[in-house]
Amino acid sequence: MAGGLNRRYSAAKVLPFIAEYNVDVDEFAKSAFAYKTFNDFFYRRLKPAARPIAPGDDVAVLRPTDATSSSRMSTRRTGSM
Repeated sequence: MAGGLNRRYSAAKVLPFIAEYNVDVDEFAKSAFAYKTFNDFFYRRLKPAARPIAPGDDVAVLRPTDATSSSRMSTRRTGSM
């Protein structure tokens, strides 16, 4: 799927990708139909409240992707990362 994803015809891959991977379209800043290429969709903006970061002193690991983790990471609170 790598070739041509910055060309207009690649926009036809957006909706099938959303359906196959169950992407939450309610998080999108614009309509799923508005993306001109697959890369345009891949680098999409989300609504400001779509993915809040843990408030206060909560510890959080941030992953700026639509991925899932396949391993567990053991952490301990040390006051720094």
